[in-house]
Amino acid sequence: MEKRVAVIGAGASGLVAARELLREGHSVVIFEQARRIGGTWVYEENHSGSSNAARNYSCHSSMYESLRTNLPREVMGFLDYPFVPRPSSRDARRFPGHEEVLDYLESFAVEFGLHGYVRFNSKVNQGSLKFLGLRGSLENITTVIPIALQILSKTSSSVSLFHKVVAVIGNGPSGEDLCSDIAAACKKVHWCAKSWNSLSEPLQQGKIQRHLMISRADEDGRLHFMDGMSAVVDVILHCTGYLYNFSFLDTKSYIKVEDNRVGPLFKHVFPPALAPSLSFVGLPCKTIAFPLSELQAKWIAAVLKGRASLPSKGEMANEVVDFYRTLEAQGVPKRYTNHLYLETFDYAEWIAKQCGGTCHGFEPWRKELCLSTLDNKKLNPDLELDSAHSRRRSSTKAIMFPALSNLV
Repeated sequence: MEKRVAVIGAGASGLVAARELLREGHSVVIFEQARRIGGTWVYEENHSGSSNAARNYSCHSSMYESLRTNLPREVMGFLDYPFVPRPSSRDARRFPGHEEVLDYLESFAVEFGLHGYVRFNSKVNQGSLKFLGLRGSLENITTVIPIALQILSKTSSSVSLFHKVVAVIGNGPSGEDLCSDIAAACKKVHWCAKSWNSLSEPLQQGKIQRHLMISRADEDGRLHFMDGMSAVVDVILHCTGYLYNFSFLDTKSYIKVEDNRVGPLFKHVFPPALAPSLSFVGLPCKTIAFPLSELQAKWIAAVLKGRASLPSKGEMANEVVDFYRTLEAQGVPKRYTNHLYLETFDYAEWIAKQCGGTCHGFEPWRKELCLSTLDNKKLNPDLELDSAHSRRRSSTKAIMFPALSNLV
């Protein structure tokens, strides 16, 4: 049966969701708040601004100028649309910059004729969703697929880091990448985190000094770290991850965000009480986002078509409860509920089986290349991403979060 489906967001997950829905014969419209496709991969030089519109738009993307992928392009690409250098490629490196990823998404949209289904400059709010039925009967609503909107918690602005003392908060991929990228331009980099995986690593490497988290901040810009040290800094960079926000979606409390856990969701996709009328694509993190979103979208499209079936609402709800209890027993914080890590591969295989037919999970070479990349990074944290290409270390701009009052 053909369904009328609204896809919210024309980023990577939204585009591949639309394609899979169209392949199953559904009627699709994509609502995109920006003027172009790409979602978080759209980089704007100037994110500053005093107006509400400027502040809202600055949070739409968390991109910074020197960002490069931390997985090889072959691993990142969709299953049937390889992310390989093309004649028009501006960046043929194996770990390309964000411009190349955006070009890839643009070419994907052109290849599958998706631009015609996008309503640009169409920001969704609760009022605009009334016609979809979300404020009416929850038993008879037009299908909506909200793509995970990952929004940084603070408004950002560009700032010169040349010869500045900078504090970087967070030791995830972005924190690590930014530290190495800005060190050449900065006078000193104080890199702090809640914990460090290896105590055997030197506390200081060149201009980069490692610390435990900030305990307090003084009005003169002096930061006090939990390791007993302190330093006066000029700029603070928050590389602390994302906050999920679905303020446009009124589900009458069927779905909540608690400590950054979006739930309850069956297999990170379907809210049991509203399935299959409402579903999420691209929500998990610490994973291989593009091809995983593709598999989730195939599953959703198959369910809506009637080719695949879901357990009963009660069975899905019970499985979610069991999943949460397992995480709690393992000591996993709520905020890590949607982190997949190495479970990515089994999860992808499970999703593929639900789709039926010739659908398959991740290819063995994709898994092997992904794992070898992660292992190499652990063994050689300072190794250049591409041996044939030097990283762009000349950048003197980054994302600044000047507010000190929210650090403690």
